[in-house]
Parts: sequence; C-alpha cells; structure tokens
Amino acid sequence: MVLFNAYPGIYGARLVLPKNLFNFEILPNPSLLNEMPKKNILFTATQYASKGGALPLDMTLRAELALEFFQKARQLGYDVVCVDGRSDGGWVSEVRDLGVKVETENFTDILGKHPMGKSRRQALNFALNCGKHPLVTWCEPEKHPYILSPDGRNPISMAATPVYEGLADLTAPRRVDNLESYPTTQQLAEVECNLLATNLLRMHASSRGMPQVPYLDHCSGPRTFHRDQAHYFTEYSGEIRGKEYDRWGSLLVPVWNMLIDGKKVCGVAVPYVHPIRQTEFEAGSPSYDAKRLEQALAFKQALDDLIESKKRCATTA
Repeated sequence: MVLFNAYPGIYGARLVLPKNLFNFEILPNPSLLNEMPKKNILFTATQYASKGGALPLDMTLRAELALEFFQKARQLGYDVVCVDGRSDGGWVSEVRDLGVKVETENFTDILGKHPMGKSRRQALNFALNCGKHPLVTWCEPEKHPYILSPDGRNPISMAATPVYEGLADLTAPRRVDNLESYPTTQQLAEVECNLLATNLLRMHASSRGMPQVPYLDHCSGPRTFHRDQAHYFTEYSGEIRGKEYDRWGSLLVPVWNMLIDGKKVCGVAVPYVHPIRQTEFEAGSPSYDAKRLEQALAFKQALDDLIESKKRCATTA
C-alpha cells in the first residue's frame, strides 16, 4: 500500500551533540545478548479500530508496522503481551497467531487519568503475571527496528543487558543517530525536551546534594527495567498537583521519579533507525508537527510540576 501526503516532508537533518553528554552511559554486554529473549518480557498496547468501515491512512500504516514488530519479537524468542483497544478482529487474530498474548482493554482497578496511561499499566500488570521474567520492556508497537535493526542488531537486547547484570535499575535507549531518521520537527522537539530534562533534573539534584543526573533520551519511548521496579509505573496515578499527565507522562514521570529517588537509571546507545514509511508519512503532515509541539509543552509542564511537588514535600517533611 502506498501512503503519501500532498507535500514532501522534511527529514534527514544531522544533529551533533557534545560527546560528554553521554559520559554516564553503559555499554551492553555482547556475551549476554542471546540470553535476553528468555529473561525479558515485552509489553505494549494497540488500538487500530476502523472508522466508518475503514482504517485511516496513518492507522493502516501503524497496524502494518506493529504486525512486523510482533513478527520480529516472536522470531527472536521474546514473550510478548499486548493490551488492545478493540482493533479490527482480523488484525488481532493475526497477532495472536504469532503467539502474542492479547488482552482486551479493561481498566477496572487500573490507576490513571487517561486511557493511554491506563492501557500501559494494564499491559505491564499482564506482563508481570505471565511468568517470572526478571526484566520487563515497554516499546511502542510500531518500532519494529528496535527489535531488529536494519543492520541485523538487536537494540532491545542491547538495552537490557545492564539491567540483567545489576548495573542499572532501568535503561533508556539513546538513538545514536540523534533522530536523523525522524521528521525534523520531531527530531528538534525531542532533543530539546531531552536537554531541558537534563538541565532541570540536574538543578534539582544539585539543590538536594544528590549525584549528577545522567543525560537520557527521555523521548525515545522504550524502557527496560527490573520487575522489582515496576511499581514506579503501576502505582503512578496519572496526575501531579491535581493536573492530568497520563497520556505521554505515563512513561516519563515514573522514570523521573526513579531518578529523583536515586535509582540507577542509565542510557544505552543503540542503533535504532525509525521506519522510513512512518517518517515519510508524518514528515509531510502539519497535524503531526502540531502534535510534537503539544507533546513538548506537556513534557515541560509535567516535569515542572513534578519538581515543584518534590520541593513542597521536602519543605513540609
């Protein structure tokens, strides 16, 4: 299927960041890469429902990418669970046929303020109850190159080895191309958010006499953590200071809380390359450009409110 926008998109910009930003990163252990599929369970959430009898073009593309994601993960031997928001039955059947465990959205007893955050918590609970894997990984279902990159490497396994070895409680993969494979508007917005978070969290840590906070690719999406740290995600209420931060904040705020609590949170450089079909489609879409700005603003507001809440707690303790 050919997907296109009326205007050519802008992507492929090369952005160079100072190398000393990455001083706190951990290198993956190559000798453990083949063990990771049996030690790590992958959880995700999907929603590709037809509207008026047909999927919108962007949802059609995402559903195809997600199917490739599940295929690659299962081929590598990963156990995969998925919470689905009533996608089309034929697509769900294809996913189940691959050996993916699919559960329909049911937010009973699930904390949260937004369906996106609730579905992720439900999926994590589902994963924790499917065996005793020591590691758990979240990844957006369209990011199939995170499972198997174009050069044949496994970013998901690379990011997992430091947690398995006990060198980190959580790892966030850093995209080594600095998002060159993304739409340029998304590239600039996400790098700005990453740098902003580094500065704000370092200022907060310094004011409390804590060690320096590492630079992280906060916006990369995937996270791998030890199952003992899952409560940071499952117990996040979806709000800070009475404001809802549960759409994108469901993946960000738990990591920030871990950093502030002094947990071992580290970056791992991985060779992730964004799916070119998704980049080409979204790079030519003003609505996606606007979404990136909305995400960046929500990112800053959530972190500002979180740090303010921590300061207030400290003064009243």
